[in-house]
Amino acid sequence: MGAGKRVLVTGGSGFLGRPLLRRLSAEGYEVHGVSRNSPVRDEIDGDLPATWWIADMAQDGASRELLERLRPNVVIHLTSESRGAPELDAVEPTFRNDLQATVLLLGAASRIGVHRLIMTTSLDEPRGSGDGVTPATPYAAAKWAAAGYARMYAASFGLPTVILRPMMVYGPGQKSFKVVPSMILAMLAGRPAQLSSGQRPLDWVYVDDVVAGFVAAIGADSPPVGPIDLGTGQLRTVREIAERVRSMIPGSHAPEFGSIPDRPDEVIRRARTRATKSALGWQAVTPIDTGLRRTIDSYRVRLAAGV
Repeated sequence: MGAGKRVLVTGGSGFLGRPLLRRLSAEGYEVHGVSRNSPVRDEIDGDLPATWWIADMAQDGASRELLERLRPNVVIHLTSESRGAPELDAVEPTFRNDLQATVLLLGAASRIGVHRLIMTTSLDEPRGSGDGVTPATPYAAAKWAAAGYARMYAASFGLPTVILRPMMVYGPGQKSFKVVPSMILAMLAGRPAQLSSGQRPLDWVYVDDVVAGFVAAIGADSPPVGPIDLGTGQLRTVREIAERVRSMIPGSHAPEFGSIPDRPDEVIRRARTRATKSALGWQAVTPIDTGLRRTIDSYRVRLAAGV
């Protein structure tokens, strides 16, 4: 399917990048990955199937040098600070790694003329426009601004851009401080999971489905700039997910809801699945219980192997 297409994935060693590189390689793409550091070999899944490059994409000139050297057909931009915390200390890292890195890459991609640039925005970015619209976190602000720059590059400079908006992604390999792995690891260790009130409804989507959405965005004919949602279109609260996880781990403790504060001004967003299917021919296929069981099993395997 991907024969003859060279794909560069920035942030390729992360939660989405790793399974995406494996999927692209399996489909015959010539895959290149880039990150600030060499990817650590996964003791369970082995090495990543990609030619690897070390570069800080937020550094001036790094994107241009790499893209001029590789001349990729497609760039998938996943470089991100990925911290949704509302603290002041998150402002500068998210500005640098989510906004600055994106703007520099958009410029480099425009200059060499890539076939398609695919990037992400946040489910937490604010709705609407105007003076009353305010992002709730530094991460949401950086992603919101980056998407604005992407639309400008597409409209003003003809850069073929697709902005994907994954909903609440979960699955094997996610950072342990994220909500699903944190509750799973606590329950497997015989501890009560420390959670917020659990009342926020979210559109939970399994990582393999999201990866398939990226692949669909490569092959889609003339997709819109977006944002294009990647989700199930169904809302489930954090409390419901925690209760489902608990039911799958016999003998686990009940979660301690309210032990950490809720975030202020949380956006409630459900994926627009009909629009996504029309644009990409994609829809999520993994049932929530199947995805959660796979995720729990992956952590069990890693804990048993000591990794």
